[in-house]
Amino acid sequence: MSNEIKPKNYFPIPNSVYFSGLMTYRSEKPTRISLDKLILTREVLNKNQCELLKEIKNTPPVLTVHIDDYHFIFDGHHRTYAAYLRGDKTIKTYLVDLNKFFSKNVKRHSSKKKIDLYDISAADLEEAGLL
Repeated sequence: MSNEIKPKNYFPIPNSVYFSGLMTYRSEKPTRISLDKLILTREVLNKNQCELLKEIKNTPPVLTVHIDDYHFIFDGHHRTYAAYLRGDKTIKTYLVDLNKFFSKNVKRHSSKKKIDLYDISAADLEEAGLL
């Protein structure tokens, strides 16, 4: 019996997006988001860990990043999947809106309401003070 879960909605993301999401979350306040909006960014989860977390309802918020029209999980994949197994409809999260962050903090994105998933460069991270 395998101890791995391979999520169906897994989506690999560029390193620049991952890094910028982790760097900007520190100023966010927790909110709730619907589980059906979230996309996992880890290809494999530990089944035992998900089953253990399923029994704990009050876990710390996960970290999700909103970019373009997508909501990616950056930290808390197992907690999110455990919430799904429990039948929860929402989860508490630090939701980082990179669309707003880059339209406010990076000159070449200032006219955009949405930032394309592959449109964040190292130069943007440097200009925004994240590198």
